[in-house]
Amino acid sequence: PVRQRRRRGPPGGAEVRGGGVGCVRRALVDGFRGGQLQVAGQLQHQAGGPRVVRLKRRLAFVRKHLPPKVQLAATVSVEHLTAIMADAILQNPDWLRGADPSMARLWRWHALEESEHKAVAFDVMTKVAKVWYPRRILAMIEVSISFPIHTFLILNYMLKKDGFGLFQRTKMWAS
Repeated sequence: PVRQRRRRGPPGGAEVRGGGVGCVRRALVDGFRGGQLQVAGQLQHQAGGPRVVRLKRRLAFVRKHLPPKVQLAATVSVEHLTAIMADAILQNPDWLRGADPSMARLWRWHALEESEHKAVAFDVMTKVAKVWYPRRILAMIEVSISFPIHTFLILNYMLKKDGFGLFQRTKMWAS
C-alpha cells in the first residue's frame, strides 16, 4: 500500500517499474524534454498568466492537504483525459495540417507520450496503490468537470491577450 509520505524511488512491481523507466528513457533519448517541450511549457505558463498562477496555487493546496491516494486517482483521471485528446490527434492527422512541421512532430510525439503516461499511472494506481474504486470514480468526476473549465479559462485568456475580441473568441469556440 501507498504510505502517507510520497515515495522517492520507482514504484514497486517489475512491470510497473519497467514501464515507468522505459517511458522516461524514451523521453530523454528523443530529446524533446530538454528542448522544445520545455520551451513550449515556459511559453504556455507566460501566456496563461494569472489563470496558470491560480491553477498552480490550487495544485499546491491539493498536494498539501489531500492524501496521496486521492492525488494519484486525480492524476490518473487527468492522464486519461489527455490520452483521449492525444488519441484524437493521432486519429485525425488533418488537425495538424498547415502546422509548422517541427510543431506537428512535437504534437504527435507528445500524443504518444500521453498514452504511455496513462498506462503507467493506471498501473501504479491499480497494482501498487490499490486505490479504492469509488475514490477513482469521484476523482474522474471532479477532473471531468474542472479540467475543461481550467483549459477553457486559460485558452480564453491567451486568445484575449493575443488581441482576439469576445466575438472572435466566441466564434472560434462555436466552430
